[in-house]
Amino acid sequence: LESEDDIVGRYHPDIDVRELISLESAMESMNLGPNGGLIYCMEYLLAHFQWLEDKISALVEDDRNDTIAHYIIFDCPGQVELYTHYNCVMELIQKLSQRFDTRLCCVHLVDSFYCCQPAVFISAVLLTTTIMLKLALPHISVLSKVDLLSSYGPLPFNLDFFTELMDLSPILRYLEGSVPQNDDKEDEDNEEEKGQNRTESLSLFHVKYKKLTEALCEVVNDFGLVSFMPLNIQDKQTMSNVLKAIDDANG
Repeated sequence: LESEDDIVGRYHPDIDVRELISLESAMESMNLGPNGGLIYCMEYLLAHFQWLEDKISALVEDDRNDTIAHYIIFDCPGQVELYTHYNCVMELIQKLSQRFDTRLCCVHLVDSFYCCQPAVFISAVLLTTTIMLKLALPHISVLSKVDLLSSYGPLPFNLDFFTELMDLSPILRYLEGSVPQNDDKEDEDNEEEKGQNRTESLSLFHVKYKKLTEALCEVVNDFGLVSFMPLNIQDKQTMSNVLKAIDDANG
């Protein structure tokens, strides 16, 4: 269901939404930017669900000749607004569930690079919680590209902290480094005064920023829904673990 043309060459899908509408054509004909274009494409697909239904029906009919059951994997756009601010994906899921005898689950990939940036990681966990509540599907959260973590530099915690997520609060003490500090030494009186005012402004910002982040961590902790499975596509064991979790989620 990815309507951007940059997926060409990555794989060859059995069903390609670009046969119905592409991001580029939507942007050109409707005078939209990339974000608005993606939203338009998903709403257009929802309005023309019969096209997708016919494509899936033909695919399922072909699979009935096989003795092995098959997964249908929907590769969805990564634009977060589609899942948090609009209902088109949720309505699409409802139509799929009503029309086909399917067991759906959501596999949500989060880049492990975010583990190196505490504030961004907290945002990613909050987003994951929001999507879980919004879509109301069995949900497998995956921390992808863990084989690259060693190239990102040292982590504030070991990997288990980021996958198990028993409590986000310990990460708060690492937020201070994400707020710029004024360490310059001005020699002139007017520069010293400006530097002092800027430092006080940043300190006030940091206090408010930290309180807001603490509140967000409490929300995530209270729901207690999110944990991540590490994934290294070069490692058969982590791939097997994720596939088993998906099997279990699908019943």
